[in-house]
Amino acid sequence: MLKILSFILFLLVTLQASFAKTVKVMSYNVENLFDVEHDSGKEDYTFLPMNHPAKAPGCETIKVEHYKKECLETDWTADKLEIKLTQIEKVVKSTQSIPDILALIEVENPNVVQKVQKRLGYKHLIMTNSPDARGIDVAVLFNPSPALAFVSTREIKLKTSQFGIRSATRNVLEVTFKLAGKPFFFYLNHWPSQQSGPGSRVSAAEQVMAVVKDKINAPDTRVMLVGDFNVTDTEKPNPIYDMLTKNTGLFDIAAQLTPAQRKKLPPGTYFYGWEWTWNFLDKIIVNENFLKSAPGINAKNFNIYAPQFMTRIYEGKNPDRPGFGQKAVVPWNYWHNAYTIERAGFSDHFPVTVEITL
Repeated sequence: MLKILSFILFLLVTLQASFAKTVKVMSYNVENLFDVEHDSGKEDYTFLPMNHPAKAPGCETIKVEHYKKECLETDWTADKLEIKLTQIEKVVKSTQSIPDILALIEVENPNVVQKVQKRLGYKHLIMTNSPDARGIDVAVLFNPSPALAFVSTREIKLKTSQFGIRSATRNVLEVTFKLAGKPFFFYLNHWPSQQSGPGSRVSAAEQVMAVVKDKINAPDTRVMLVGDFNVTDTEKPNPIYDMLTKNTGLFDIAAQLTPAQRKKLPPGTYFYGWEWTWNFLDKIIVNENFLKSAPGINAKNFNIYAPQFMTRIYEGKNPDRPGFGQKAVVPWNYWHNAYTIERAGFSDHFPVTVEITL
């Protein structure tokens, strides 16, 4: 009788394991995914074909000489767009399985994101319509399942009059799901760049905290914030660690990694060659309910996705700069003038992923 009971228990455990599911999330800054058309009122002149009537006049309005030169020399054509779409497809499909939720940062409009959606086979697309001067937005692609059901969505406009944000920036995208029947609030962020100054990101943190504070500790509620936060570790006060996650019930998953787990991953998601520094600009931040109860997340399920084909060797060649004489394996940034896949690259950011265990 004991043998029969043991066998039944074995079958039940095996059956339960066979039905174990995960929901995978990927956040990926794809580095300037633009179509080849001019969006009225947007400064998208760099990513237009040379023969577009708005190209040259638009480039001449750029005040910074480096960016003006880049604009005038970039011939962004339909053929080159297809190469970039192929590279994004390769990255996403090279993971073990297509993410259930794919968050895309630095995308221009639904026209171009729908091309990604078609290639990857996603059923649903949601994206922002931000006041950003260049027309940069964020988008979420997802496939619903018995474990993941869509509820609603809204855009959160960051106020430029608060705390140092000096110009229009990207909206935060909120998507509400049901995850295994429980409320799941998903926030996709692309905070103001380093050029905007630290006060702009402090402002973004304050405003996002105001939105999520009533959800963080709610029973059976999951909260996840992903995206390119553009925050370096050296910023003081630090918008992530001194504000967003300090005594709030929110946790940066990368900060939960053990030294052994960190050693297996790249030193960051973005490499700044001029200063020879790595930064975790791209983050996945969750509330305590994700860490301590099912559906749950364990730090070991977090990954900075950096297969060899997405990397290149960066050499420090300037004797007056840090890193002189050294080499680093870094993200293979995209070259928008590339005519072939072999020379195109991928993005200046590594994507980050996490698996939610159900």
